[in-house]
Amino acid sequence: MGSLSAVSRLLLAFWMSFLGLLAPGDALAQQAAPFSVDLPFSTLGYGALQLSEGRQGRTVNFFVPRNLQLQPGSYVELVITHTPEVPDKPSFLSVSLNNVPLGIIPLTAENAEPTTYRYPVDGILDTGRNRLAINLDSGATCEEAGARVDVAVLEESSFHLEYSLSQYPADLAYYPLPFYEESFQPVETLLVLPDNPTSVELSAAATVSAGLGAISKGEARLTAVTLSELTAEMRAQSHLIVVGTPQRNRLLERLSLPRPISPSTMQEEWGVLQVLPSPWNPYRMVLVLSGLTDAGVLKAAQTLNRPLRFPPLRGPVALVAEVRPASGEEGRNYATEYTLADLGYDDEVFYGSQPQSVTYYFRLPLAWNLQSRPRFVLAFSHSQVVNPVNSVIGVSLNGLPLASALLDEDNAQDGVLEMELPPWALRAGVNRLRVEVEMNRPGGTKCGDLDDARLWTVLRKDSYIHLAYTRSNAEPHLGLFPYPFDSDRNLTDLLVVVPDAVTSTVLQSLTSLAMGIGSSAKGQYMTFQVRRVADTSTEMLEKHHLIFLGTPTAHGLLAQVNDLLPQPFEEGSNLLKPVVDTVVLVPDPARTMGLLEEIASPWNADKTLLVITGTAEEGVGWALHVLLNYTRKLKGNLAIAEQYLTQTDEGEVIPAYDFFSTETRTELEQPQSQVQPTLPDRERWIALADRWW
Repeated sequence: MGSLSAVSRLLLAFWMSFLGLLAPGDALAQQAAPFSVDLPFSTLGYGALQLSEGRQGRTVNFFVPRNLQLQPGSYVELVITHTPEVPDKPSFLSVSLNNVPLGIIPLTAENAEPTTYRYPVDGILDTGRNRLAINLDSGATCEEAGARVDVAVLEESSFHLEYSLSQYPADLAYYPLPFYEESFQPVETLLVLPDNPTSVELSAAATVSAGLGAISKGEARLTAVTLSELTAEMRAQSHLIVVGTPQRNRLLERLSLPRPISPSTMQEEWGVLQVLPSPWNPYRMVLVLSGLTDAGVLKAAQTLNRPLRFPPLRGPVALVAEVRPASGEEGRNYATEYTLADLGYDDEVFYGSQPQSVTYYFRLPLAWNLQSRPRFVLAFSHSQVVNPVNSVIGVSLNGLPLASALLDEDNAQDGVLEMELPPWALRAGVNRLRVEVEMNRPGGTKCGDLDDARLWTVLRKDSYIHLAYTRSNAEPHLGLFPYPFDSDRNLTDLLVVVPDAVTSTVLQSLTSLAMGIGSSAKGQYMTFQVRRVADTSTEMLEKHHLIFLGTPTAHGLLAQVNDLLPQPFEEGSNLLKPVVDTVVLVPDPARTMGLLEEIASPWNADKTLLVITGTAEEGVGWALHVLLNYTRKLKGNLAIAEQYLTQTDEGEVIPAYDFFSTETRTELEQPQSQVQPTLPDRERWIALADRWW
C-alpha cells in the first residue's frame, strides 16, 4: 500500500525483466534449464546483523516461491567482521538453516576484517519459509561472563539460488496462492475490471481486495486497472484476477476457460470461479470471477471470503449457486481464540539448566467491549528427569507476573497452565506474554547441566490466547481508523461511495482502502459494499457508516455535506474555504493537498462519515496513504497531506509525505491511550491507537 523501497524496486525490476517478459513458448522451452540469482540480505529487508553478549542470536527469514524448483548448487554466503581482533575468551558463531547445522566460525584475528564463508544448502533450503539462525557463543559460563566481543554479519551476505521454474497448480484449493505469497520475489497481482465499472463490479473487486488484505495483513501487492489500461507488458508480468461477465469484460474472450460461461453451462443467477495458467506467461496465473449477471460476479467474489468445509473449493472450477448472509452475531463477535501458531510461532524447545525465556507478542484491537474474561492457556511438556522441587515455569504479561507452576510428574506429558489476563494490565498496541523456564536435575549442578539435553521443556504452538469481544462506540477520530468502519467484522454496515466516473486513481485508492480495512476486520464473511453516487439511495446512506472517496467536483454527494465538514471547499470547486484559522490565506490553485475529514453522518447521527478527498485527484491518493500508513500519528477529525520528493542513499528519487492533523471540535473527550478495566458489572469501551494484528 505504501511506496516501494529502492531495494524492492530493483528486485522487482530484476524479476520482471528476467521472467515476466518471457514469451510463453520461450518460457516452456526453458523450463528445464536452470536459472540462478544472488539475493543479498539487503534486498531481503535486512541490514547488518549485530551480535554481542547482550544479543547473541539473530535470525533471517527467507521465503522461496512455491513454483521454484531448487537445483543443486545453491548456497548461503556470510560476510562477517568483529572487534576486538582477538576476544579475551574463545568465541565463535554457529550457523544453521531450518535447524540443520551449517558450520562453526571461530572468531580470530584472521577474520576480524570482513571475511566470507560459504555454506552449501542443497537439500536444506526449501520452498516456503526458511529460517537462517546465527548465534554467538562468547564463552560465558554460569560463574563468569563471556568475552566482550561485537560481531557484524554484513548486509552483503547473500543467498545464491540455482533453480528452474514450474507452473503453479490450477486448483482453487491453493488460493490465495499465488495471488498472495510470502516470497523474496514480489509479483504484482492485477485486478482487471471492465471499463467504466458498475457498482457491483467495484464491490466484487473491493471484496476480493479486503479478503487478500486480511490474509496478507495488508501486504499483498494488488493493483486495480480497467481493461483499456491493461497493457501487453502488464499481462505478461503479473498474476491476473479478472472481474466481470463475458459481455462486460472482453478479456475473458482471450482465455481458454476450463468451463465456458454461457446459459448452456450455468444458470443465470450463478457465479463461477475459474483458475488457469496465464496464456501470456505460463508462470503466472489467472483467476476469473464471473457469471452471466453482475449478481453472479459478486457471488463469486464473496465465495473467496467464506470458510468452506463441505465440500471445500477444489479443482479449476467452482460454480456458486447461492451465498447466504452471515448472522449479525458473526459480524459483531470477533474471533475468540488465537493459537501461538496463528500468531506465527512454532513449538519452542528449551534444553539445559540455564534460565531461558521466550516472548510472544500480540496486539489489541481498537474500541471494543470484552464479552468474557481474557485468558492465556499455555500447553507444555517436559522431561521426567527434572527435579520437581526447584524446576519451574512462569508467565508474565507486560512485565506483570501472572502464573507459575512447578515442573512435576503431573504435568510432564500434557501440562496446561491457564491464567486470566487482567484487562487493566493490557496496553495499547503491542502486548508481551513472556514465558520463563528453569530446569534442574536431582543431584546435578547448575554449571554442570547448562547444556544437558536430558533436561528439556516444550512450549506448544497450540497454546492460545482467548479474547472474546465486540466493537463499541467512540467519537469519530482519525487516530482510531479503521474504527468504526470495521465495527462489524464482515463489513455489513460499511458503504463506500465513489464518483460516477471512476478514474484510475480512485480505483486504486478503493483497492488499497479495502485491503487496509479488511486486514483489520478479518471477518470470515466479508463483503465490501461500493456504490457510485448515481446508484446510492437515501436508505443506503442512513443504514451505513460511510466513506466518500473523491474530489468535491467529481463526487456529487460532497456538495451536500460540504458545509458540515471541518474544512469545507469553495462552492463548485476543489479550493479550500478558509474557515479553520483566524488568519485567512488566499486559496492557491497550484497547491495540491489531500484531506481526511471525519464527522457524524448527516444521514444518521449514530453512524460516521469519513471523507477522503483533495484539492486535486492525486491528493486523494496522498490522503489515503497517510491514513493507512500513519494512523497512530493522526489526531482529531481533520488532516491535510502533501507529497514531496526525496532522495534515498542509493540516489533514487522517491515520494515522501508531510501531514498535519487537528481537532476542530471543542470540549471533545480525546481517545484514551490505555485499556480501561472491564469489571463484571459494567462494560467500558477501550480505545487503542493501534490497528488489529
